[in-house]
Amino acid sequence: MSLSFVSWFTAEQLWMLFDYIFHIDPWPSIADIFYTLAPILMLISLSIFLKKYKKRIRKKSVIIAIAISFLLLIPTAIITFEGNEEATAIELFFLIVYPVSDALVLIPTIIIISLLFSERKNSFWVLMLSGILVLIAGDTMYLLLVLEEQYHDNHPIDLLWLVSYTIWTFALLRSIHNSKKIYLDKEDAENYKKYETQFLSRYGIVAFLIIINALVILVLFSIHYVLSTQPDFEFLEFFTAFLVMLMIIFSSMIILLNKSMYKSLEIRTTELKNKSEELIKAEKFTAIGALASRLAHDLRNPLGIIMTSNSIIKKKATDEQIVKNVEYISRSVDRMEHQINNVLDFVRVKPLKIKKISIQELLNDCLEGIKIPKAIVIKKPENDIKINCDKEQFVIVMYNVVFNAIQKLVDKGIITITFESNDHEIIIKVQDSGEAIPENIIKKIFEPLFTTKHQGTGLGLASCKQIIEEHGGIIYAENNPTSFIIKIPKEAN
Repeated sequence: MSLSFVSWFTAEQLWMLFDYIFHIDPWPSIADIFYTLAPILMLISLSIFLKKYKKRIRKKSVIIAIAISFLLLIPTAIITFEGNEEATAIELFFLIVYPVSDALVLIPTIIIISLLFSERKNSFWVLMLSGILVLIAGDTMYLLLVLEEQYHDNHPIDLLWLVSYTIWTFALLRSIHNSKKIYLDKEDAENYKKYETQFLSRYGIVAFLIIINALVILVLFSIHYVLSTQPDFEFLEFFTAFLVMLMIIFSSMIILLNKSMYKSLEIRTTELKNKSEELIKAEKFTAIGALASRLAHDLRNPLGIIMTSNSIIKKKATDEQIVKNVEYISRSVDRMEHQINNVLDFVRVKPLKIKKISIQELLNDCLEGIKIPKAIVIKKPENDIKINCDKEQFVIVMYNVVFNAIQKLVDKGIITITFESNDHEIIIKVQDSGEAIPENIIKKIFEPLFTTKHQGTGLGLASCKQIIEEHGGIIYAENNPTSFIIKIPKEAN
């Protein structure tokens, strides 16, 4: 198939070289060899395609195809012979090869069309066969016009060839475009399909209007060229210009309307997507809430018994190994208690009890509940600021942020806590001396259920964000150095 296109392209280039560069019209020429070779190659490619469908081809389709082919071939062959009685053998050969090759290509074309109607339609072959039919129609009409000596350059019949080449080009480009999807994985293929849909929605109508306008203008100018000798030519010229102007105006209006509709659709699609995500999250958190309540009740009682028993053993133990084991049990229970609290803090909905409280007091309450390793130094600020907040909720926030910093330092480092205020807000910064948080993680650390820890719930920082936002503030993380920053408005909401 590709060789036939190359052959046609070569023939066209050679013909233009003879006609427009050398101003000669050799008959037959090298161009005619490529012109006759192209349909033969096309016939071979179509036959190869039909070979694998050999068992599905019905005899009725073959008979109809041969009959239509002969109905086209016989009259054109007779007219060719009658109009070229004085032609040499080589000239007569090329004259006959044109209608014969077209008639032969028509047979597999009709058979494939019948297969496409009975089987699943293939857009590539529909376009290819449409181009072949248009080309055969153009070749037949061209041959008749040449025999009648009515053909000239830029004749309207040239449009048929232009249309066939355009259809084939579109078919090949679409085939190349679709072949890219084969090499994409599932996620990339979905993204590619989404991008393709958006691209077609935005530019599809524009491209379609440009093609239609170009074809209509081409047809109008062809008619304009043919009828330029008519007496009412001035009216035709005015009508053509008016029609072109009208088309451009209406096309511009459609493009603007399409752009406006696309923007509106994009906004609504985004809103719908956001609402769907919120609904899914709400359902997920409802399930987490129900599960968390049950787990808290079922786990806290055994944990309390373990802690009580562990404390008794610790008081009576004298062996160093037993003391170490007791400490390990104590830390493990604390970690479990912390994870249970994270889940409960996130799913529980409590009305805020806003009071003016010292941040130093909040920080001290927070640090009392955390076991700080000996190699970790926590630097507290010397100043103090009063803040409007729910004490219980804010202690949870400070506890989670400081506890995360301790876990990140892996038992060694410095945590620096600072307070400051301006005219509108109070800023609390918790900075650690550990490594920077990777950029792909820092964007997600406040998302519910996102965690990089093997034993984390992914709800600690999410609950912090939720509590701070309920206070009308914001919380975020940054690197260089690694810091968690909380900003709370001075006036309570």
